Amino acid sequence: MNSTNQNGPLLEVRNLSKHFGAVRALNDFSMAVRPGEVVALACDNGAGKTTLIKAISGVFQPTGGEIRRAMPEHRKAWPPLNGGQARRIRAIPFQFLQSK
Repeated sequence: MNSTNQNGPLLEVRNLSKHFGAVRALNDFSMAVRPGEVVALACDNGAGKTTLIKAISGVFQPTGGEIRRAMPEHRKAWPPLNGGQARRIRAIPFQFLQSK
């Protein structure tokens, strides 16, 4: 991903898969987030939201696919997340987003 491309995605996930033995937590998932977009992950429990966030943040190594992040012009590299930072990332289950 080219950091000079202002219209390109800030985050791009292509064909991401994560398997835990025979369990496929993510299977061929793709998405792109462009500047100015707000994205929410809203789906059933067990659909892979937490696995996706942990793969993007570096907690889980994906089984397949690729994750690309745009590099800000002033940085040479993204700082690595240590385990404590990555564990603070949480997914909100869909049913908590629904109004009652």
